[in-house]
Amino acid sequence: MNGARGVARGYQCNPTTVGRNVCEESTYKQGSLRGFDEGVLTFLRRNGIARVCLGHKPIGDCPLVAARCGIEVVIADMSHSDSSSADSRGAAVSAVTLTPTRTAVRGYLRDGAYVDFDCKSDRRIGLRTDDGYWVRALLSGGKYYLVKQDGRTYHRRVAAPDEFKVAIDQKAACAGNKIVVVFTTAHFPSARQQTSEA
Repeated sequence: MNGARGVARGYQCNPTTVGRNVCEESTYKQGSLRGFDEGVLTFLRRNGIARVCLGHKPIGDCPLVAARCGIEVVIADMSHSDSSSADSRGAAVSAVTLTPTRTAVRGYLRDGAYVDFDCKSDRRIGLRTDDGYWVRALLSGGKYYLVKQDGRTYHRRVAAPDEFKVAIDQKAACAGNKIVVVFTTAHFPSARQQTSEA
């Protein structure tokens, strides 16, 4: 790697940065959201950080807003929202608005359906159903958009509130007003391969 360009490329590549960066491994893997490491959680709480925004982990055609260990987690990488589209994104687009007290999502799903919701206005958003789907959005007409990930395959369904079950106590309230953006590392087989592709 040469110069600043090489450094920037290496910074987001696991093999070149393990043990030498400020990146936290993503809490989202293959459709599951795990809690934070104890040291990270202690740091977040001690500094009044109630929300973490993660990137570099494709999440489908609608952002995921959920809570882990009392910290709100926002993941909005929609770079692989429509695998049937030439650009892998298709028509899906979302804007995530963050304020000290709320997280709102507005945009369009890959099928053109419009989403516009405030995550605090509905306690089901960001919970997981008993059959493994994440409740991603409230659609017009009062139905919910549910997504389950299996590798890079997304299973989607629309359901009325009485057609799925979640445990409401999964979602802990965010108490605090600081926001942190965490840049997560990429997973390349080798740094050399990443450098040669760029």
